Amino acid sequence: MLVVKQNQMRQAHELSGFFRFKADRNACSGSEAWENGLVGDVHELAVPGSWNEQARDLHDFFGEGWYEREFTVPDGWQGQRVWLRIGSTAGNARVWLDGHLLGQHRGPHLPFEFELTAYVRYGETQRLSIAVDNTLVHYDLPPGQARSDEDRAAGQCSAKPDVAYDFFPSGGIHRPVWLYTTGAAKIESLQVATNFQGTQGHLHLRTTVCGEGAAELQAVVDGKRYVFPVDQCSVFGECVIENVRLWSPEDPHLYQLELQLVSSKCELLDYYTQAVGVRTIRVEGHSLLLNDQPIFLRGVGKHEDFPVIGKGWMPSCVVRDFDLMRWMGANSFRTTHYPYAEEMLDYADRHGMLVIAETPFVGLKEHLYTDDMLARAQDTIEEMIVRDYNHPSVILWSMANEPNVRSEAGRTFFKGMADKARSMDATRPIMFVAHQWPDNNLGAEFYDMIGVNKYYGWYSDPGDIDGSLQKLIDNLEAFNKEFDCPVMLAEFGADAVAGIHSDPPAMFTEEYQAQTIEKQYNAVKDLPWMVGTHVWAFADFKTQQSYTRVNGNRKGLFTRNRHPKMAAHTVRRLWTGQ
Repeated sequence: MLVVKQNQMRQAHELSGFFRFKADRNACSGSEAWENGLVGDVHELAVPGSWNEQARDLHDFFGEGWYEREFTVPDGWQGQRVWLRIGSTAGNARVWLDGHLLGQHRGPHLPFEFELTAYVRYGETQRLSIAVDNTLVHYDLPPGQARSDEDRAAGQCSAKPDVAYDFFPSGGIHRPVWLYTTGAAKIESLQVATNFQGTQGHLHLRTTVCGEGAAELQAVVDGKRYVFPVDQCSVFGECVIENVRLWSPEDPHLYQLELQLVSSKCELLDYYTQAVGVRTIRVEGHSLLLNDQPIFLRGVGKHEDFPVIGKGWMPSCVVRDFDLMRWMGANSFRTTHYPYAEEMLDYADRHGMLVIAETPFVGLKEHLYTDDMLARAQDTIEEMIVRDYNHPSVILWSMANEPNVRSEAGRTFFKGMADKARSMDATRPIMFVAHQWPDNNLGAEFYDMIGVNKYYGWYSDPGDIDGSLQKLIDNLEAFNKEFDCPVMLAEFGADAVAGIHSDPPAMFTEEYQAQTIEKQYNAVKDLPWMVGTHVWAFADFKTQQSYTRVNGNRKGLFTRNRHPKMAAHTVRRLWTGQ
């Protein structure tokens, strides 16, 4: 499933905008056949966007929400195959066209598509219905409820909503919705692995095509044309670039790869372009090497989160976030704690920002380590890697965040995820992100690198920054010795409510946050096996309501509206000297 692009062989039309919306609060959508049209009291909501942010009465709705809109497929699209692509939904989804079930998709944050050709009435108005199920479930990937139904019935909950992770479980269609066309034969998938030898760059193409009539795939890159035969819907080939410019944060050079699918009669059947950055990334000993050179990751963890849009895709917000990260001197970020919009990764490719791409597996605990859940996890890993494989900015796959893994079942689960990731991509290292030592990390031995989330001076030794510095170093060193691999401090920091100050620094003040980050960064940055530090977090973000939160998580270097706190200036000085 390729990204939607419009060219001489493919037409495209975005359906994002205003949709009618109705919350199924009483589980009546089936008996009332909502796929045949929403009636009664409905909202009009924006897509992309989170429904919880757009209407007050939807703020605490976590269930199945129905979206509906009309559209018309142009007469000029006749003779083409017509597809619907949904960038992501916050949970499971089912999709209908004029009451015909097109299909369903399981899981959040990744795209899916259906072919509409058999149901299209060209030039006529048709109805699209999308049901998005954001019900919070304890036994799910990721788990919604922090506790089982039995525990909740017994009154064991500490937050509203009582989710298994520290961010708000926003519901909705969060990324663009597209209609697009292809011919009867099309390029269906493309993976481009890159490496280099001396001044010569190599592109290793793996492509699948579908439909009849395709005889060869022609590839053009750096002014050279290559011709590869189509063998039972598969194409394998290599392109060579002389005097190659390697992709890096300092020089994010991208080559344009043009693909032409051609019939035996030399007819053009499909056309597609892919931006390609030539680079290598690997772990060697206790180092992380980009283009054979050690690299130290300076950056942040962040969320897709902003007022009014929630987790919805908004290009201007991405531009602003990257501008602020560059201003601080960051060279990287992690997609905490789910795959981000592919458009954001395109932007990272063009602007030289390194990305640790993470699955949506946050809050994993022992009750989830079953064969059924492993199969689901592996399906999601495959979807994520297939989607993001061609991004040079993506340098690491992170398989989960802060899992509790204490059993052999858990070890098997995390080995199964590691095996799946390596089978899908042998060109990138994989990372295990831990938070407790030593008994919570079975399975980490199967990973290339360890990320550690530690909050000394906050959750541990609260108020004591100086007294806990050696504990931080000892904790990180224990991971390095146990797993004999590179370690990064994947999260560290402290909450600060903007505008709150004290002398001497006290918890929740801007001074305390700034000192925590500066002293801990300086304490660990020169450790010989340390390959990076990511401050948590880039910006304040919306969470569940709890006595541990002050209207959200306030560990951001910036407020939720992207205004800098004192710590943002501190980080800029540490990373740029300014």
